[in-house]
Amino acid sequence: MDNSRKLNDHDLKGVSFDKKELSILKEVARGKGNKEIADYLLISQRAVEYNLTRIFGKLNVRSRSEAIFEAKQLGVIPNEDFI
Repeated sequence: MDNSRKLNDHDLKGVSFDKKELSILKEVARGKGNKEIADYLLISQRAVEYNLTRIFGKLNVRSRSEAIFEAKQLGVIPNEDFI
């Protein structure tokens, strides 16, 4: 395991998310689209897409709704982050 990982990263059932991934996942749960997320986080849409691909892979899902469901099951995103 990589001990250089930040302490505020989530590591649940072997799935870890960095701060950027968590921020994007929470905004997805709030119903925001890629452009809205990019504007809100001051990053490019491509960066959002890249991070979503990583998130989907880590959660072994294919859609935003599946990602939200799995993240909720793992306790990564609290209820108040849902639309």
